[in-house]
Amino acid sequence: MSEVRKRKRVDNMNEVDHLLEHRFETLSLEEKLEVKRLGPHHPRDIAISQTAGKNNHAFNVEWFAKNKWLTASNQKKALFCFPCLLFGGSGGEVTWSRTGYKDLKHLSERITKHESSNSHLDNAMKLGLFGRVNIAVQIDSAYRRGIDEHNRQVEENRYVLGRIITCIKLCGKCETALRSHDESADSLNPGIFHCIFETMCEGDARLQRHYDAQPVFKGTSSTIQNELLDCMYEVYRDEIAKQVDETSFVAVQADETTDISCKSQMVVVLRYLLPCNTVTERFLEFVEVKDKTGVGLCNSIKVVLEPLKLREKLIAQTYDGAAVMSGNVQTLMKETYPNAQFVHCYAHQLNLTLQQLC
Repeated sequence: MSEVRKRKRVDNMNEVDHLLEHRFETLSLEEKLEVKRLGPHHPRDIAISQTAGKNNHAFNVEWFAKNKWLTASNQKKALFCFPCLLFGGSGGEVTWSRTGYKDLKHLSERITKHESSNSHLDNAMKLGLFGRVNIAVQIDSAYRRGIDEHNRQVEENRYVLGRIITCIKLCGKCETALRSHDESADSLNPGIFHCIFETMCEGDARLQRHYDAQPVFKGTSSTIQNELLDCMYEVYRDEIAKQVDETSFVAVQADETTDISCKSQMVVVLRYLLPCNTVTERFLEFVEVKDKTGVGLCNSIKVVLEPLKLREKLIAQTYDGAAVMSGNVQTLMKETYPNAQFVHCYAHQLNLTLQQLC
């Protein structure tokens, strides 16, 4: 009976839930070597899902075959990095070693980012060398030169990306389009982004060298611009979530707006108090609303607000004054956010004045 119990304990030593309860550094050398021999636990019956708007994302176990370091927790319903779980993460990579990663919508790009992080590379090397003779001192000069060259290239890429992001931020600050309809080489109107980027290259040898040498990734294509905008927006959302988590009260405003293609969308805006006692207003998200009934509009707003966990913090809601928004929606919103009092929108005071006059 004791042998069966012992065998069962050995078999699950590499599971995430076991390692979270019994930290790797507290195990004996024999147990550590057994965990390394077993390798990352890949539960085939893991069920991790995420709802983003009207899209449902579910984890596919095929990711385990693509990324051997990937493992998962059945209890937390989250993904972990096996080397970082054993040796600990640092900086922005602690999610993969402590709480677990759950954002399936951005899983591919986050896996790529984590694989190239210094923390993951260091932990993967520690796991690979664990239990072996330390051969770090035997690394030859060619290998060290390869590492130095890789680090230099990474630093160069980060510098170029930083300059490209600066161009995008400048266009956003001036409220100008990143590109025109015709971006060919002989176009008379190549777009403000091209003009700014080429002007920056004139006084920046590193940026000019990148622009002249790279056949594909110049940073000026619409695909690269869109992907950078998505990354910047993700960082922006993370910062808003952090600020909202620290504040005590939040107000939400929803209104309809029309984009450049004359397509109507609902814009959701948050107002809250920063720790420095400064009231700030932040754009949160554009929402394409297909169901424009009171229930449909309310559900669209709730989907946007749900990740922020504002049930008790949301104390005010304001809309465009239309009957379906100011009446039905505010009532439905209070079912989920009982403290959200309706306030007339200041931007639509003319509408209210004319309504009262009539």
